[in-house]
Amino acid sequence: MLYPFADSLVPLGMLLDYFFSCFNSFHDHHGNLD
Repeated sequence: MLYPFADSLVPLGMLLDYFFSCFNSFHDHHGNLD
């Protein structure tokens, strides 16, 4: 493969998407404390 790191790009994107989803839900949950 020309760019071996390209195989890691998709799982990484999914992981980031999962992370931001968790972060957003965490932020929304604790936003009630304001």
